[in-house]
Amino acid sequence: MVEVPGADGQPTRLVIRVKNPNLDLPELGGTVPVLVNRRRTKAAFDLDDPSISPDARRKLGEQRQKANAAAKQAKFDAKRTER
Repeated sequence: MVEVPGADGQPTRLVIRVKNPNLDLPELGGTVPVLVNRRRTKAAFDLDDPSISPDARRKLGEQRQKANAAAKQAKFDAKRTER
């Protein structure tokens, strides 16, 4: 169960059924990233947020590795062409 601000400003409690048991959820009372519809009747965990999703953390790490490899390659190519 999560509590989100309602349209009137009052907190609204919504039940989220977890389809992915691999989430790293905080302790009771902690803050979690959720996606909520406009009418505040349905909510789902934000699976693209690396703070709770191991899959999102893995994808973020892969992106960083690719960026580092591209930077190293560009630096190597620049040194090679300056001679």
